Amino acid sequence: MKHKLLFALLLLFSAGSIFALTGFGESGTFAITNETLPVELSSFTAIATTDYFVNLTWVTESETALLGFNAYRSQTGILSDALRLNQALVTASNTSEQHSYTILDNEVESSNTYYYWLESVEMSAGNTMHGPVSVTVTDSQSPGITAISFLNSAYPNPFQTGKSTNISVSVKTGETGSVTIYNLRGQAVKTFPLTAGTHDLIWNGKGNSSGIYFYKLLTPSVNMTKKLVLLK
Repeated sequence: MKHKLLFALLLLFSAGSIFALTGFGESGTFAITNETLPVELSSFTAIATTDYFVNLTWVTESETALLGFNAYRSQTGILSDALRLNQALVTASNTSEQHSYTILDNEVESSNTYYYWLESVEMSAGNTMHGPVSVTVTDSQSPGITAISFLNSAYPNPFQTGKSTNISVSVKTGETGSVTIYNLRGQAVKTFPLTAGTHDLIWNGKGNSSGIYFYKLLTPSVNMTKKLVLLK
């Protein structure tokens, strides 16, 4: 008896894309469609400035069918308590090239900790929330002062292909630096240029095979390397 066309839902996350098994039929053949993720976010940071404001910066590696972004702030760390910072949607670039965005939050007060989220809004009416990242505005010292450069452990580690790991890093005030990810051959597979402050870097291992990697923070005062494992 001939089989009718069967439809299955099978989502595989690989190299920053979603592959969907759409169906198979009498011939036993099936079709796979490659649906590119709307946004590949590589960093989202909140840094106090010397003017007692908070500067929000996020960097995308690619954007597809994206309307734009909204930024939200809360003092409780709870998303439902957050207020939207931008009156108008921050328009997306929709490019395959790296792009950086900035919003200045000038409605903060000293001696308070603030939590920020980033919402990416898709043309398909979907949205994704990123964060939170936090920052404390203090009057006991100049805001934005970072005393030392330091590389924290990635989390999760190991992490699976198609998902992401977060790398928290601090760069001393007055310095610039970079975090570079290397494979076992010593080849650089990803580099994040950094300014002074605290950063939350996001890496999904796009285009790389499973295995052991090393990530290194390099600044004028620090050369620090840690191990990272990417699983299938």
